[in-house]
Amino acid sequence: MVKKIGSENEKLTNYVDLNSERVKENIGRLEEQIESIIETYPSVVNYQEPREGLNFDYLQVWSDSIQFEIEFLKMTRDSLIKQRENTHYNTLLGDLSYLEFWLKVNSNSVRFNTYSNNERIEKNDSAITAHASHILMLFSDSLQTEHVQKDVMGAVKASSTYVRGSRTVFKGLKTEQKIDDLAAYETYMQAKMFEVVKLALEIQKNSAFFNAAVSPVIKNNATVKEVIKLMEKQIEYKEDKKEFIEEQVENEHLRKVSLMDKMREESKKWKTAYRR
Repeated sequence: MVKKIGSENEKLTNYVDLNSERVKENIGRLEEQIESIIETYPSVVNYQEPREGLNFDYLQVWSDSIQFEIEFLKMTRDSLIKQRENTHYNTLLGDLSYLEFWLKVNSNSVRFNTYSNNERIEKNDSAITAHASHILMLFSDSLQTEHVQKDVMGAVKASSTYVRGSRTVFKGLKTEQKIDDLAAYETYMQAKMFEVVKLALEIQKNSAFFNAAVSPVIKNNATVKEVIKLMEKQIEYKEDKKEFIEEQVENEHLRKVSLMDKMREESKKWKTAYRR
């Protein structure tokens, strides 16, 4: 179990590296998208919804759809901030320190070939197993959830689809003379899109800072290396101890057999002497 920590730490390191690369690419794309929106629709920067001129019977379905993505991004941003404020990476470091401590304590016991400290070794092994299990759980579940996932850019993609779809519909309504100012409807949707992209960019930039902070914690972690080294040494000590105990048991058996043989011989002598 402890040896698995090394491979899981390496997997997490690779995951964070790939996540950081993806975040960097996403930041570049989102910044370009913001520039493009502002260039075509400059009024979105300080957009205020007009009191007149928009028929929400035509807008509502598109507005609700893109607002759903906005609320999702706000929730994701706030959730990630909260998780990172109480990051499990601190828990990981604590567990690794405790694991290193218990392995060192146990090393002082297992290297002595004696029966007397077996109970103490069992207690130490329980503590080692508990911390190792929790570390593996953090690797498999908790830590990756603190990094931004693909669903953030998925929300941007979905919003872009709504904007394109609404534009087609609004053009048709304009052709049918059901709306007057096509630009007003497009600007409304672009203002919503602008909000989506800004939120996504905020999340990605926060994630870039977070990744930069935690990457050194797991990359070439000295405690992980020490834990692996201690465990390998402990396995060696335990093998030596096992061989010693097996040898002692065998010798004890041979001594008992020898004693019984001697007692039988003495008994024969005593019986012969008694008969006389």
